[in-house]
Amino acid sequence: MKRTLILATILSLPALGLADDNKTLSQRASAAATSVEQGTKDAAEAVVNATTNAWNSTKAYITQDPAEFREGAERKIKELADDIDQLKGASKGELASREYFGTRVRALHEQLAFARNELRKMPQDKKDFPDARKRMNNTLDGLEGAVSEAQKEARSGK
Repeated sequence: MKRTLILATILSLPALGLADDNKTLSQRASAAATSVEQGTKDAAEAVVNATTNAWNSTKAYITQDPAEFREGAERKIKELADDIDQLKGASKGELASREYFGTRVRALHEQLAFARNELRKMPQDKKDFPDARKRMNNTLDGLEGAVSEAQKEARSGK
């Protein structure tokens, strides 16, 4: 990402030179770097926002087939577990000074364990499945939202 930022800054310098001759080269480079950095942050946030709603848009979210739902929910739980593991690394690295962030990541692990347990309890019969599916969807939606918030903080905390 730093290479991209530097390259974009260097490539934008000639265009900046035409725009404002009153600024020094270092001022123009700084302005270009700030602009590229903000664009990169905006793009990263757009990706996270798009994936945040991923569970809601899956076929498994609305299916009436318990086996299909279970398979989709297991996939989603694995994705969220991977995201939480990445956050755990961030809580030991750049965000280590924020003790509460480590606590937040531990809470996400607990929430993930709860979701896994709830999925194990999902009924196989179609009679009790709709209500259980709604509860499981709420559980996954909540976990997904909590992970997304932690990811936003991890990105802004760097």
